Amino acid sequence: MKATSSTSLRGSVFLILLLVLAVAPKSAAAYNCGRRPWQTISVNLSVNTAGALSIYGISTRVPNLAGCNLTKYSEIEITLPNGSDASTINSAFLNGEVGMFLHGSGTSVTFVSQVPARFNAPVNILLNGVTNPPSAGSMVLTILARNVLNGGIGTTASQPYTIGAATTPTPAGSTPTETSTFTPGVPTATPTPGVAACGGVLSPPSNCCNGMVDPGEECDDGGACSGGSSSGNACTVNAQCPGGECRAYGGDGCAANCTNERSVRFQFTGARCFGGFKDGQSCAGMRLCVGGAFSNKPCSTNVDCGPANDRGVCLSECDTAGDGSQCAGVGTCTAGDAGKIGLLCPSRLSGNLASSTLKTCQGGSEPGTLCVADTDCGGGGVCQNPCSPGAASGICRHQSGIVIESIGLVPEIPVGPMSGGLHLHIGKHDADGIVPVAVPANSVSFAPIRVPGLACTCIGGVSVPELHGPGNAASGIIGCGLGGLANTNVDLSVDHNTTSGDPMNGPGGCSGGTRDGLACGLDSDCGSGGTCSARGGGGGLCVGGANNQHLCHADADCPGSICSSPDDVSCSAAAPALPAGSGIPACLEKKEVCFGGTNPGAACSANSQCGSGGTCGTACNPVSAHPNVCNGPERLTFSGGASVPGSAILLTTLSSHIIGPPDDDGTCRKSSVCVPLTLNQPAAPVACAIDGECSSGQACRTAYCAGVCSGGSSAGAPCIRDTQCGVGGGCTPGSTFGQACSGLSGECDGGVCVPVAAAKGFDGLPCTADDVNTTPSVAITTPMTTGTASAGISDASGFNLSTGGLIFGGVCSGRSQCLTSVQGQAFDCSSLAGPAPSATGASFVSAYPQLDQVTIGDAVYTRKLTAK
Repeated sequence: MKATSSTSLRGSVFLILLLVLAVAPKSAAAYNCGRRPWQTISVNLSVNTAGALSIYGISTRVPNLAGCNLTKYSEIEITLPNGSDASTINSAFLNGEVGMFLHGSGTSVTFVSQVPARFNAPVNILLNGVTNPPSAGSMVLTILARNVLNGGIGTTASQPYTIGAATTPTPAGSTPTETSTFTPGVPTATPTPGVAACGGVLSPPSNCCNGMVDPGEECDDGGACSGGSSSGNACTVNAQCPGGECRAYGGDGCAANCTNERSVRFQFTGARCFGGFKDGQSCAGMRLCVGGAFSNKPCSTNVDCGPANDRGVCLSECDTAGDGSQCAGVGTCTAGDAGKIGLLCPSRLSGNLASSTLKTCQGGSEPGTLCVADTDCGGGGVCQNPCSPGAASGICRHQSGIVIESIGLVPEIPVGPMSGGLHLHIGKHDADGIVPVAVPANSVSFAPIRVPGLACTCIGGVSVPELHGPGNAASGIIGCGLGGLANTNVDLSVDHNTTSGDPMNGPGGCSGGTRDGLACGLDSDCGSGGTCSARGGGGGLCVGGANNQHLCHADADCPGSICSSPDDVSCSAAAPALPAGSGIPACLEKKEVCFGGTNPGAACSANSQCGSGGTCGTACNPVSAHPNVCNGPERLTFSGGASVPGSAILLTTLSSHIIGPPDDDGTCRKSSVCVPLTLNQPAAPVACAIDGECSSGQACRTAYCAGVCSGGSSAGAPCIRDTQCGVGGGCTPGSTFGQACSGLSGECDGGVCVPVAAAKGFDGLPCTADDVNTTPSVAITTPMTTGTASAGISDASGFNLSTGGLIFGGVCSGRSQCLTSVQGQAFDCSSLAGPAPSATGASFVSAYPQLDQVTIGDAVYTRKLTAK
């Protein structure tokens, strides 16, 4: 595994969930900066003597391309010449504003910009307290920027500058010092400079990455540089990674601890058939026509299954034999009879989770099938709630799915069940029982996620070498020792308003009621007889510890934990970098740049300037509904102490894109039309699902050969009729006009192959390799755990004292209860180590907050992925 970095988690939420709620896209700049270099970089020193402390003044200019704009949360990484010491830097400024200092070690310093800078704008950086290299000579430093408006600015070398010979002894502190940090749960080790080839800064020092199989190792294929100017490059010693370190990584057959890897399939539970001949088989919730003119066509009702004189029956894909079997989500009983808790049960594919439990037949001629009444079960059968037979109190929740909670939602919105899977590449455990894990990005697969009436969503893995190693979308560890891993409970919390003196800033405290003394947003949060007082006094909530859920103003108010966010006069607070924290800085809401709409990336002061569907905001909050309000940093904490064997933490990066109208209405259907077409045909192409829906001589296909416009305002564009080519233009057909095609070169002689749904590509299927992403892809990095994942928001939508409140600790203001945490399940280490390694029963969970979504305001998301 490679080193984690300060990659931001703000906005870390599946785009499907954003789209379900009509949320503005997180990233919609007109151009991708594509790691374009800075313009000329010049460097001036206050003291240019070797070994001396100096102030570095750096002048440069943002690349002249829309999309390269620096934003308030852009990370600036500067790599100084060899021998320099960045650990002595005490402050960094960009265009006069202090930067949030994240890391200074060896020759590398990283900080977060607190002011935006548009493309082609001048940038002046001040580093206070750099220790110059110990030797004289001509020097060059490099600068890069991550998380610019759309993409990143690539590593760029400065103009040479000169360091003169030392005239006085080198000041104390000029020798580079390295600090040792570690991923939660990994044993620390004492660095041994000169002995170990690798690590020692972000990972324990070792020889695992030197390219030689040393005693105690099973393999060693070298490592990759983490951090510094050579990040991502192959390496075998730290010296090859200026400003960073050389680290081993897994995913390629040799694990991060130099043991041979094995691959374990982590297949999500998804949905299955209940009852009948197909009991236990996987399903997708489809209905198919059986018999009639349109047999095997996807359908909603019998009317879809052919004309009245030859009409089939629309049945569940599980019930094509007519045995009553139905498709349902794979869930577990979370409420009901004590003896049923944790047992398998069928859950609705969509709908309100509070009433999602489906009844099943006990006995009769249809055992195990879904039912509504006893008569559905045949003679002697009883239709019962499987979580509470004889009562309706049982609740079945998806094993793999997502739940959205918001003050503006009653009740919550479930998204699931989720089908798909990934491959865990695991090494052997070390002396402490730690098993390294890597997940190749190309092994991550999610079935298309249907949101009927809205959109189809596609999710996949993203290779992030600086976090997970080359080619990997996730990295982590499993604790198979007696104590498992330490601190596997993960909490990600944010305060929506940390603006000092703002009357809407700060929860109140309960007086009386069942939550006496705890923080609150409304009287109803306190329970019967309780009142919520002193709202608007600033501060946040304690996350864990002895004062969990109490109002706080500083971390000192929360023994053993943190304060979710104290007041922040300068709106400059930041969480520590991953993995110890989220790495997210505070965010001042502003109206300054367009997201989405018809004018993305343009300067703005109101949503109306961004076009239909666009919002005017700042990069860290595209909606920015409350200008000049400071959003606190997202505080990531790990807690819980020792845990059970098989506990795990996995840092995962996924990407998602949506396919919406007109290409898809949320059914994730295959897009096809009847071909061949004819030039200038009066009607639009006929949509179809099977050949039987087409006229004689036609077939149902996903792409066709179109003509090309000659002349007119659309010259060169694909066409099927003259009117598409503008005044004076005409549609010139090729010799294969209107015939089916597949996108192969030259198959449309004189024309061009056009997919029926551009976003789904030539195969017409969503979420396949030939998709054309017509909406921005959002990369999401979240820690997943087998422990408990929780998320919370204080001052949630809290800009009216009669409606504001909390989404925290199972309390959603104005509602009796809500879901703000989710429990995972540890791996069975003996199953992982067996001859046929298995992840069955393990559950990874995550939870994350999201501010200012367009129809519901603030929300918390909980996600659970359980292995079959």
